[in-house]
Amino acid sequence: MLRIRHLFVKINTDKGVFGTRQDFGDGLNIIRAENWAGKSQVVQFLIYALALAGILGPSDAVPLAHAMTDYLDYKVDGRDARATVIDSMVSIEIENGKHEFLTVQRAIAGERNRHLMTVYEGRAITKIEGLMTARDYYVREGGAAQSELGFHRKLKDFVGWELPMAA
Repeated sequence: MLRIRHLFVKINTDKGVFGTRQDFGDGLNIIRAENWAGKSQVVQFLIYALALAGILGPSDAVPLAHAMTDYLDYKVDGRDARATVIDSMVSIEIENGKHEFLTVQRAIAGERNRHLMTVYEGRAITKIEGLMTARDYYVREGGAAQSELGFHRKLKDFVGWELPMAA
């Protein structure tokens, strides 16, 4: 069993830091908001944070809006403003059926390699219990589901899945 508990997005820009946090409860979570409020982006953040975007197609491009990769439009004192993205990242806190937690962090824009996932053993969004256990795992490279350093193997082991072997 895999439960997504918390989503945290951070965007560092030339005008300051922007971001959001979304908490998820047990059971079905319904994301409801006005048009253009970011509902689809929340789902895309989750897919990207779990390195599952590859199931949507072969592209290696970041499947997120320009606000995460290039520029961010916002309001200041009622006026439109624009900030240039320096770097951005997404983190999720997940829980398995044994009530163990992992926090997964992945770069979206900036200098950090987007094929590396930093995994913290524990809760690093809502608590600081996992901050000293950071380890990088790779994605979008051959063997990511089999290698000890592959993120999808780490995720598989954490959740307790048995994956079929391709022939």
